[in-house]
Amino acid sequence: MKRIPLTRIASIVPIRDFLLRAGADVDDVMRSAALPSAVFADPELLVPYPVVTRFLDRAGDTLGGETLGARAGHATPLESLGIFGRRVATSTTLADALMTAMDGAPAYSGESFWLTHVGNDVRLHHRFPLRLDDRHQQAEQLSLCIALRFLKSIAAPAWQPRVHLKKGMPRAIADLPMLRTSAIVFDQPTWAITFPRTLLPRRLPAPKTAAPRPAVLERWLASAPGSDLVTTLTQVIGTALVTGDAGIGRVAGWVGTSTRTLQRRLEGAGTSYAEILARTRFAAATRLLDESAWTVQDISRMVGYSDPAHFTRAFRRWTGSPPRAFRDVRMCDANRLVANSASVPSRKFVA
Repeated sequence: MKRIPLTRIASIVPIRDFLLRAGADVDDVMRSAALPSAVFADPELLVPYPVVTRFLDRAGDTLGGETLGARAGHATPLESLGIFGRRVATSTTLADALMTAMDGAPAYSGESFWLTHVGNDVRLHHRFPLRLDDRHQQAEQLSLCIALRFLKSIAAPAWQPRVHLKKGMPRAIADLPMLRTSAIVFDQPTWAITFPRTLLPRRLPAPKTAAPRPAVLERWLASAPGSDLVTTLTQVIGTALVTGDAGIGRVAGWVGTSTRTLQRRLEGAGTSYAEILARTRFAAATRLLDESAWTVQDISRMVGYSDPAHFTRAFRRWTGSPPRAFRDVRMCDANRLVANSASVPSRKFVA
């Protein structure tokens, strides 16, 4: 286990929303997939692919459809995919949007997009960061149909795309309304969509959302899925803390392994689950103390301590001071920085 493949919660929000519109019992689907509803409070949280594919499987079983991902993708505007979707949808031209998608996909879900030129056409290709077998194709369908919907919003109404379906995708997809007039190529290594090169400079429709602010985008890029086991496990634990259960049993189940196997992998990496959990709790606690008005009691609960006294003792071990004193010092430092900035005279630049 070199790393844990991760994706943003935003990547499965379309499935959750599709279930809600269909009147399905979403809570039951999520319970059966061991995915707490609390994760949907922040669409930029990172979760492992094994728990995501389990959720997609249960969703497909609930609605009795092997083409659930395709149908949900057909109903999903690109801008609904969190920061990634808003960033792409607010591009100027199709060429800009595709470059933005290729650049941002690793921070979004670890997916890859790339283009090849075929005569006067361009082909958009896609690959997930891990091989999804024939039982886990809902995610492939979802990404394909979101991309196809986006391209159709730019092309002429009569455009008939050439669509390559990945091997294992159900042939029933070809009968769906959005694909019925397409030229379909089955059993391909990856999904792909071919479109005229003349679409590349075409301007996008006016966006229905605002582009992410630079500071928000910077934090989002910094929170991209890691490249090693310890970093990605730390990110999974950070999400698990939001749900109120960051025990090793839950996290091991999320990443699709046993508790003992996960422990052995961490021993091989020179660390332990308890050590990573403690560091993650500390990072979450200091961020909440810095950036929120939550009480120490609230924060202790949010980072997994049922007793605030235990949290205070742990925080004192981490920093040498209790959480209230830590917050007071940080607030004083921040106020002093603001005051010093205000006292610096402004410079007048002469051209």
